Amino acid sequence: MLVLTGPSGVGKGTIVQALLKLHPQLWLSVSATTRPPRSGEVDGKDYRFMEREAFKADVASGGFLEWAEFAGNCYGTPLGPIEAQLKEGRPVLLEIEVEGARQVRERLPHAVQVFLQPPSLAALETRLRGRRSESERSIQQRLARAEEEMARGAEFDQVIVNDDLAVAIQKVEAVLTESLGECSRPAEQREGHVHHTLNLLSPQTVATHSMDSLTPENSSKATSATRFPLAHQLLTFAALRRYYASMREALKTANRRAGAQKGLVTRKEKQLMQLQAEKQELLAYNERVRGENAEMAAVLSNVQTRVQQAERLDLAIDALRQMKNVVDGQVTGSGYLSTNAMHDLSKGVEDFLEAVEEIQDPEEC
Repeated sequence: MLVLTGPSGVGKGTIVQALLKLHPQLWLSVSATTRPPRSGEVDGKDYRFMEREAFKADVASGGFLEWAEFAGNCYGTPLGPIEAQLKEGRPVLLEIEVEGARQVRERLPHAVQVFLQPPSLAALETRLRGRRSESERSIQQRLARAEEEMARGAEFDQVIVNDDLAVAIQKVEAVLTESLGECSRPAEQREGHVHHTLNLLSPQTVATHSMDSLTPENSSKATSATRFPLAHQLLTFAALRRYYASMREALKTANRRAGAQKGLVTRKEKQLMQLQAEKQELLAYNERVRGENAEMAAVLSNVQTRVQQAERLDLAIDALRQMKNVVDGQVTGSGYLSTNAMHDLSKGVEDFLEAVEEIQDPEEC
């Protein structure tokens, strides 16, 4: 059994049609859904279109190998037709959603699962909008779910990116051809494998296939259908392969995160060094400004002193001028000053000389 899964709109249907042409012996399981048919879809060929009540009734009776609900619609894989095809020995191809593929893995761990991945979310959005059959809300829901599903790609046996349709078809066909190679085994082994697969499809049989049934005491009593010699090996190998694939992906993710953190630390260290250098420059500039401010304060103080000295000199000059006027008015007829006039004149001259002495520059004086 080959399970082809991937986000909605990634191109699963196109690749399935190519595989059916290349391998006519394949039997494609037709999924059931509660959504209305799109233009050109045929009931029983593209999907089995069902009412929600009938779908839920089949779920309750165990009529589905897997089922899931998405964007308000239910999707599922009918179990009966698969059992019939496996009994006939035909290889089965499932084209289902990611959640359904995970359910199939739990019931049929040896089924080969291929995850078809878009080259990017932007490319997937272009494909979804190109359908012209989805509402904006539905497109956004599918894109959000696709992002989550792509993060779980490592869970599957093969991850194939559909960036070139022809190449993607070749890669999926290579996986299919390898799985079909199992059909060349001896008839007894094929029969045991088929019986085991059918038993796994039954929930009651799943409970009986515990590790206790594989003890040395009862292994010789088991039939080929219950001992499943090759199927058990395939189950173990597939489980280990998925486990190691998930571990490798987890290690890659951890390495990427560590590299990103290291790069972030390096960038932060460079930024810190740059900030420290800028801090030193600002401190040096601050010192220069302080020195310049001190110089400016000294100059300003000197200017203020000169202004005060000039103001006193002006006052002394004005006083002399007033004294001259007084003297001119008090000169007696004999040409001599009175005693009071002589006193005032002497006082004005003394004030003038004191003002001149405060100005040290001879030119200014």
